Amino acid sequence: MNGFVILVKSLFILILAFVGVVLILIPVGAIPLTTLTSFLSSGGGEAVLLTFGALMLTIGAYLLGSLYRAYNSTGYFRQEGEWGRIELSPAALREFVSVILRREIGIDRFRVHLGHVEEGIEIRVETTLSADQKVAEVSRQIQEVLATRVKERTGVDVGRVSVLVRSIRSNDERPDDTGGTNETER
Repeated sequence: MNGFVILVKSLFILILAFVGVVLILIPVGAIPLTTLTSFLSSGGGEAVLLTFGALMLTIGAYLLGSLYRAYNSTGYFRQEGEWGRIELSPAALREFVSVILRREIGIDRFRVHLGHVEEGIEIRVETTLSADQKVAEVSRQIQEVLATRVKERTGVDVGRVSVLVRSIRSNDERPDDTGGTNETER
């Protein structure tokens, strides 16, 4: 399917580039407007217009579908409960993850990114660790604790937990007076 999408996008780009060149050449006089009019009124010109129109409709439908998928992927995290739907906003889930990172793991500098994956939720944590922390050990702990706590406390399935250690600060650096940086993003 990806190959087909790339082919369609490539064709669309080529056709738009061609149309752009023609539209530039008409006003500068390189292509007389009468020649273009006579071509478009011929059988070949009508076929070109129909093909271009169909391609534009197809691309438009694809882009609308992409917008719909993007809208749904940034929305609430939903699950069906025994008595109806349960929804969690991304902000509430990010704050929940932030509390776990601060209280249970002891990290004070991080960003949390959430996404929808087929298996449930994807949690991406970008963090700064201190020089005395073991990167692999803390990263594994983040993955295990978040996967377990989010599932047991919210009911939302966790499909993936990724950890990116952005930097390692020296031991003499201290978090700011507000208790560190907690920047949460989607």
